[in-house]
Amino acid sequence: MEHFDEPAPTRSVSGDSERLRANIEHAATLIADGREDDAIPLLRAAIEAGYPGADARVLLGEVLLRRGDPDGRTLLQVATIDATWGARAQAALRAADGHAEERAAVEAPSRKRPRRGARLDPLTIGPFPHTNRLPPAAARVMAEADADVARGRLESALDLTVYAETLAPDDLSIFVRHAELLVATQRPAKALALAATIRRLAALRSETEHDLALARVVAHAAPTLDNVLALARAALAAGDASLSDTYVPAATAALLEAGDAAGALDLAREWHAQAPGSSVARLTYVRELLRSGQLAEAADLTQDVGHDPASIVAALAVAAATGAKTQWSLIARLARDAAAGRVDRIEAQRLLSDVAAVLPEGTAMPVLRALLALAVGDSREVTARLAGFRPADRVSAFVAAVCSLRALGPDADSATVLPPLRAAFDLAAHPDVAAFVSENPLFDPPATAASLGESLANLLVERGEFQEALAVYERLMGQYPDTHRYARAHAELVGRAGETAEALAKLDALREQEEAAGRHAEAEKTLETMVRIAPSHLPLRERLVDIHLKRGRLAEALRELFTLAQLLERHGRVAEAIAHLRRAAEIATLMGDWEKVEPIYGYMIRLAPEDIGLRHAAAATFVQHGRIAEAKAQLQEVFRIARTQEDYDEAIAALHQIIALDPTDLTPYHRLGEILAAVGEYGQAERVYGRLAQLAPDDPAIKAKQAALAALAKRQL
Repeated sequence: MEHFDEPAPTRSVSGDSERLRANIEHAATLIADGREDDAIPLLRAAIEAGYPGADARVLLGEVLLRRGDPDGRTLLQVATIDATWGARAQAALRAADGHAEERAAVEAPSRKRPRRGARLDPLTIGPFPHTNRLPPAAARVMAEADADVARGRLESALDLTVYAETLAPDDLSIFVRHAELLVATQRPAKALALAATIRRLAALRSETEHDLALARVVAHAAPTLDNVLALARAALAAGDASLSDTYVPAATAALLEAGDAAGALDLAREWHAQAPGSSVARLTYVRELLRSGQLAEAADLTQDVGHDPASIVAALAVAAATGAKTQWSLIARLARDAAAGRVDRIEAQRLLSDVAAVLPEGTAMPVLRALLALAVGDSREVTARLAGFRPADRVSAFVAAVCSLRALGPDADSATVLPPLRAAFDLAAHPDVAAFVSENPLFDPPATAASLGESLANLLVERGEFQEALAVYERLMGQYPDTHRYARAHAELVGRAGETAEALAKLDALREQEEAAGRHAEAEKTLETMVRIAPSHLPLRERLVDIHLKRGRLAEALRELFTLAQLLERHGRVAEAIAHLRRAAEIATLMGDWEKVEPIYGYMIRLAPEDIGLRHAAAATFVQHGRIAEAKAQLQEVFRIARTQEDYDEAIAALHQIIALDPTDLTPYHRLGEILAAVGEYGQAERVYGRLAQLAPDDPAIKAKQAALAALAKRQL
């Protein structure tokens, strides 16, 4: 079973040009479908954006002229200079300018003029085919005429052709080209008159080589039912595959417009019998068989599916008419080819439109067309195809809902997304749809009940619709009992709804089941969910710390310990908070993460500013990190606290540490000498001042103090 990826561009142009080109193609399709109001904004936007091609101006100009808007004339006049679209622009202007008598002559012969569904495309004029048999002068003139045709200069080509007639008056092929150019320049009455003259001359000479070309002239000059049908039969009789592919479908459409469905079927059957290898002939025949209700014969014709769009569409039409599951694989194949640029998506959509009109109500064809549009990234087309569609079966409804979702994209507002998402999830639970999804992976990623349910639940939670979200999770839990994340999500949502105790009880039971089954990773996720529900539950966090440490996840353990300390502080349990912080500091030191160690000690000191042990630990950490000034500051605080507490041994030790960190700082020497003298250690004090005298030899006060302490030390002896 083929499947296609998310939409991808199919053309080689890049950036804005690619987008604008796609919009113009879409507009052309809309015009062909009679939806000109929808096409006009797309064409205007392309022109305003600076799209360089003339096709946008010609298409918009034609529409506006039909509506009597003078802007249409301006657009077409600008486009007349274009090499590719100039001829069409000129033709449109000539048609608008009048030739009322010619139009009347064209419309007079028959009231069976084909309407919209059988409209012929403009007559194409290729290189003149008989140059080699002309006199040299006439051959040169016709070569120049060919060059003018290629440049879109049809009036000049017409003048040259008339001149060539005087150089080779016996060669009817030049006169045929004259008639073709009269059609192309919007002079149908003159073309018909000339065609009649050529036919009389050919009959006198018993010549038939120009019959087919003249039939084209007549059909385009006066596209009545009789003329279009005559041209189709002439193409079939001549065995011209290209012309048959063009005009037989037009003739069948004309017959249908005239109410002759049997005639359309007979013509399609005749064409297929003559060209059994033509996929277009087969598609046309299949379409008419479906229209007449002959499903069995249509099915026989589509047993072998070719690689071209017409073959695929023919098989798809039969599958859609019969409700066969193969319709999904066929559209996936067509969509894949369109996304990869192997088929023209506009052509594929046109073919689908042709067959959709003959299928019974309730077929999935709108969904299939939407899938094709989705594959090539045409979101507007998806929306258009599904607008007002009422699927007759669950599978079609499911695919339609998913198509709508994918077309909306990630930036759509929740109110717009919710209905198709809810519909898709509701349908996904049905066994028929579940079986279809498993057998037909139309989407990438697959649109499963699980993925749709999770998306729906998340969206409902975002919107604050907790009760419906809970119901979604309950359905997922029932459908996927081994997938514990749904149970966790359900319980967490219960907790968010205020039922904390109930949520914790459910999760704890789930955690025990997971532990008993050896699913430790799942049990850990459940515990984390419990912590999210009850973030102040200390035993849960302590358990989580132990798990992190056991798994070697030091950073996670560190984070949890810090959170625990904050919670304990909030509850006035400072000693426990400090104990957790000490543990955190040890872990951070083990990790070598000094940027975390320092703030941890800072936090502990803030909690217990008079704790000498914490100050010493902090000082040691600062020393290890090369932060000498900060280490001295902590030891100075130790000295202050110790002196206040009359713990002179601790105070003296702190001063010794400060001096060791910075031997040039005189202040700790003074304080050490003073405190040693105060406790009667005169000898040690005298030695401290001796060191001071070395550091400050010009200070007489230091020498005097040293002498006094020396005297006291002698007496002490």
